[in-house]
Amino acid sequence: MPVLCNARKSAKDVMDLLADEFIEFGSSGRVFDKQQIINSLQNEPIEPLTQRSIMEFKTLVLATGVVLVTYRIVKHSGSGEYPVHSLRSSIWKLNNNRWKMIFHQGTLVKES
Repeated sequence: MPVLCNARKSAKDVMDLLADEFIEFGSSGRVFDKQQIINSLQNEPIEPLTQRSIMEFKTLVLATGVVLVTYRIVKHSGSGEYPVHSLRSSIWKLNNNRWKMIFHQGTLVKES
């Protein structure tokens, strides 16, 4: 199992990565808090990493110890369906010498 999948499946790793005040606006339109994300990742089916491509990865320092990360994910299915594109953004905050994600948003978009 790839390392990234291990981290997503590990409640401890996700707890360490997300700030207590974390919130996500999912591409589904639903809003999630830290505990809801931890619970949902425990039940997430494992997909090979080759099915997702990250493109247009950028970072922008918003303030000392605060960074905005933006990128595009292209999810490829193995069944010949069209790929699904989403724009992703997250805000990371340096807290006690550890980077923690405090916000994440996924927005489905048409292929560009």
